[in-house]
Amino acid sequence: MHPTDKFARYRRTFLKTCLPLFLGSSYFQNANAKSNEPHAPEIVGTWTAEARFFDREVRNKVGQLEARLIFDPDLTLKGQFGNSEMTPTRPKIQTSTQLQYHVLLKQSLSSFPEFRNPHLVVIVTLKGLQPIDADFHLKSRFGFDPKMRVGHFDIKQ
Repeated sequence: MHPTDKFARYRRTFLKTCLPLFLGSSYFQNANAKSNEPHAPEIVGTWTAEARFFDREVRNKVGQLEARLIFDPDLTLKGQFGNSEMTPTRPKIQTSTQLQYHVLLKQSLSSFPEFRNPHLVVIVTLKGLQPIDADFHLKSRFGFDPKMRVGHFDIKQ
């Protein structure tokens, strides 16, 4: 085989396999990039909520937990979830329609003794029917957690 044929085959293989992976990864990096400008002034303030779990067994056992979500003008989230205070946190992911927070709770929840160091992922959807719509994932860590408890905040201002 001639050396230029080897190069042509290598180039075709690269263009078919590696280039789309490279371009795709840069696309997703830009899609999840944080914006420096806060863009959700309608959520700034204090919101009270009832944390409602989706799992029927958990909901019957625990009931609804009271929550207070406080959004500062720079979109820092702080407040309370059940009997635990939230550590003030900036959005981990910020897009035009969603804010995602990875919040550490300062103490374990009495209703969930299996979560000694509770982590709370709060997903805020913007521009819905209401100024704020939020879900949560109660976890033992921010990575994969098969014991994760998922729910929704029924929010009032």
